[in-house]
Parts: sequence; structure tokens; C-alpha cells
Amino acid sequence: MERYPSQVQGEVTLCSRDCHSEWLSDGFTGDGHPNWRGGGIDDYGPGWNAVRERALDRDGNACVVCGDDADDIGRNPDVHHVVPVRLFAASPVLAVRDAHTLDNVVSLCPACHRRAEFGQFSRAELRWRAGIAFRQPRAASACGPADFDGQGSSRAVPRSPAPGA
Repeated sequence: MERYPSQVQGEVTLCSRDCHSEWLSDGFTGDGHPNWRGGGIDDYGPGWNAVRERALDRDGNACVVCGDDADDIGRNPDVHHVVPVRLFAASPVLAVRDAHTLDNVVSLCPACHRRAEFGQFSRAELRWRAGIAFRQPRAASACGPADFDGQGSSRAVPRSPAPGA
């Protein structure tokens, strides 16, 4: 195969767009992708499918952020873990299955899911948009990943003082 110097760019020179696509697919998945933060890409295990279906039903098969539904998207929305599964997997006292609760998942279209993965929505906002009730955190020694906002602070909302206090 011959190439002009102007056609050779980057570290890799491939014979066709198909070869380039295959190379990208092989090289940029899992730990090869710059945005990958660990965790498995396998099945989420027991309980996931049931919670996923219940979340889609609760959210009306629509994105809780923009409102696009399955007809607009061309498929069911994604179901996003508000507190990432990897935090449960890394916890010494929790298991991956503990991440699969209805108050830890929301339905999102692919575009909003991408925005959520990059932190453009707070956990509180996602829960609020899905109509998930506020939960009072347990005592600090019993808290798990679902009780924190990712910056080390509790989700507890300060109570307003009692009238006349």
C-alpha cells in the first residue's frame, strides 16, 4: 500500500476507514478509554433488570431531564445509577446489588445520560426530577455511598429553626 506523506497523520496509519473504526473500537473500550474510571462492563447481576424496568415505568419511559420518550429516542431511555455502581463495588460494607434500588436510578435519554456521567447534574437534581423522595441519612458510621454527594458531604438538608427559636 502506498500513501502520500500528507495522508500519514498521528501514531497509526491504517489501510481504510473500516480498519480505523475497528482499531478505535478495540483500543478505546474499557480501560483503553480515557474517561474509563474502573468497574466492570459485565452484567450488573441479580436485581438489575427488575429495578431497570420499574424505573422506566416510574419515569413513563421518558428522560426525567428533557422529557424525550422512547418514541423520540427510538428505543427505551437509559437507566442511570445516581450513585455509581463502582462506589458500591469499592465499598468494604456494600455490594454491587445494593446499587440497584429504585431511589438510586433514573431514566435518561442518551444525551442527558452523557451529561449526567460528566457531572452536569447533581445527584439531588436527578432525584428531584424523578420524584424520588428525600431520605434522611443514617448515622455517619453507618453511611454508605448513597448518603454522600461525592464531595464528602452528606445529603442532609439543614433544618430551619423552629418558629420563635
